[in-house]
Amino acid sequence: MGPIDEIAKSVKQLRYKASVEACDRVLANVLRTLQEPKEQQPAEIQPNLWRIIMKSGMTKLAAAAVIVLGVYLGLHFIGGPDLANTAWADVTSRVAQVDYVHFLFTPEPRYHRTVRPFEGWYGHGKVVTRSWLGNMTYDDGQTCQGFDRHNIASRKGPSEIKDRGFFSWISKGLLAEDNEQFTQQLPARVSDDFLVYRFNPPEKDRNWIDSIYITVGRNSLLPIQLKTYHKYDHETGEGIDDMKDGYTLLIFDYEAPEKPPEFFERPTVSEPPHGRGQVVLNGEEVMIEVSGAPGIKTLVMRLYSEDLQSGADPALLADVAFILDDGLRSITCERVKIRPHGPNKIGMGSVNNWPDKKYRNISSTLILKPTDKQNTYLIEVSCWLDTIREGDI
Repeated sequence: MGPIDEIAKSVKQLRYKASVEACDRVLANVLRTLQEPKEQQPAEIQPNLWRIIMKSGMTKLAAAAVIVLGVYLGLHFIGGPDLANTAWADVTSRVAQVDYVHFLFTPEPRYHRTVRPFEGWYGHGKVVTRSWLGNMTYDDGQTCQGFDRHNIASRKGPSEIKDRGFFSWISKGLLAEDNEQFTQQLPARVSDDFLVYRFNPPEKDRNWIDSIYITVGRNSLLPIQLKTYHKYDHETGEGIDDMKDGYTLLIFDYEAPEKPPEFFERPTVSEPPHGRGQVVLNGEEVMIEVSGAPGIKTLVMRLYSEDLQSGADPALLADVAFILDDGLRSITCERVKIRPHGPNKIGMGSVNNWPDKKYRNISSTLILKPTDKQNTYLIEVSCWLDTIREGDI
């Protein structure tokens, strides 16, 4: 058996194989080349080391075997992709093609009581986030609105992702396609599976962020983790006190089951109020029975007016208290401003709100509506009682 036959036999017995068609094609080309008659090449003025080495017949056969082995084992030769030189522009270009991702935010464990984790979803051009308490935020690219865990609307403002996209927003602009500052940024670390890029924080965040590291998949070039190192000056207090010099992690999950389009729509129907009653302006204190709100029995309220200035409409104020199922009455929140028709949020979350100094938190929403009777209003109340404070979870 000749040396050419030996190479062919050895290659065919390899354990690590690419596709059969690819390997057979490469092997056939190599063997055909070795069997072709050699033509005389013109001499060159300077000696070529590669050609000198290849003058040996056995060396030439060994080199052919290395080339074939490289194909089978997936090795990259000169001219193949150099991942250490993968510019950040390649990552941002790949990110622009993502239309769905689930993400998780979590702080360093020692700060989990002051900086709370949350999760979110991006899909259909919209973003939904959910806090650890169940509060939701919906961003449809036009407006951003929050809802508490009882689906009561809270803050509302312009969209965070309008005109810049989800990844640009969540990464503070680092994953923006038009970020020329970082277009040619090269990875600081390269491993078998990941590329790690290091960035300095944006100018406006440099008093509380030290550095940002983004880890991307070596093959997918999609961001997997964004790690932000915070900084804090203990002498001047500059920085974020809740985080000190810890870090936060933002983790991207591309394999989570995709949420349906209706998941990204903000709530439109809320639960009926837990209690209704009438109150007379500048009248007596009234007691409104509450049902469907575990632990809470009664809303106690008095409504009165106060002139702000001459010629102005009177401001409506209220004194509000709650009575629990066991008969315990909270202190009275006095002079609470009440807006007709709008949701008026009132909370009692301090131990000082209760005679026994135990922790209880009542979050409530009051809606005041005029009636046909002069100076008489309809009050609708929705309320919830919590007995575990956030820091104990």
